[in-house]
Formats: sequence, structure tokens, C-alpha cells
Amino acid sequence: MSDFVVTINSKKKSIQLSGNSLISVNNREYNQELFHLSGHTYLLKLDNKIYEISAQRLDHERYQVSIDGKSFETLTRTNLQETAAKLLEQSGSVSHKLIAKAPMPGMILKIKKSKGDEVIQGESVIILEAMKMENDLRAQVSGRIKEINVKEGMAVEKGFVLFSIE
Repeated sequence: MSDFVVTINSKKKSIQLSGNSLISVNNREYNQELFHLSGHTYLLKLDNKIYEISAQRLDHERYQVSIDGKSFETLTRTNLQETAAKLLEQSGSVSHKLIAKAPMPGMILKIKKSKGDEVIQGESVIILEAMKMENDLRAQVSGRIKEINVKEGMAVEKGFVLFSIE
């Protein structure tokens, strides 16, 4: 099962996809079928309703979506990415120092920054693999990397301090 948090107009929706043609939106289940028409255009059948959808990726989390001619932008994150963003946001608002902790157990795949590097808000710092998914942990504040407490290939538990920014 894949779990996502999709934000549309500041409203968050919890979405779970299962391999057996079921989708759950905010804990309400639907039977679904998705048919690729061409390019970025699809037909989505939810229970007995059919929708024409087009979706185009804008960046690593944002998509421009059109459903039956109505367009909007979404922010799409895995549950892990959403939890990490909340934790980093909370840590950043407490003081000028940001302490980034692992949102769940996983393995460090890649470290993109070093101690002493300047980072800007939103810049990728560490790639954490958890539940067979790569999660890009980004700086939630701008500053300088004070410390990085992990190495590539290292296993971490939930709550382990990964890095800090001043």
C-alpha cells in the first residue's frame, strides 16, 4: 500500500493506494481504474463515475492537475515526507537552530551536503530510504550545516538526529 498526503488550496487529503484497484481518500474507499489516453491525459473511473484527468509535474512535490477541465495545483508528498516537513518546520520555529530528526526508521542513501555548507530553505540535504521509498529530506530553514551525524549506508531509527542547521 502507498500512502500520500495531497494538499489542494491548503486542505490536506490522505490518500492510500492498494494494488487491488482500491483507493482510499480520507478513509473513504472507492473502486478505481486508471486508463492512459495519451501524454499526460488519463481516464479515471471511481466507482461508477468517470473523470478525464491530466497531470503534469512542476517540481519534486508539485503537480498541475486538471479534472474535467478544472485546473489546480497540488502538493503531493508521501506520509514520510509530510511527517519530515512537519518535524523540520516545528524544529525551525522554536529557535534559530534547526535539528532534523529521522521521521521513521530507514537507511541513509545519500548525503548531499557537508558540515559547514550553506543551505537555502527547500534545498536537499539527505536522501533516506524507508519502506522501499526514497525520501528527500530538505532544509526547512536557510543557514549553515552545523553538523551531520550520519554516513551513507547507515541505518537510523525514528527520532535519530540526522543534521543541524544554524
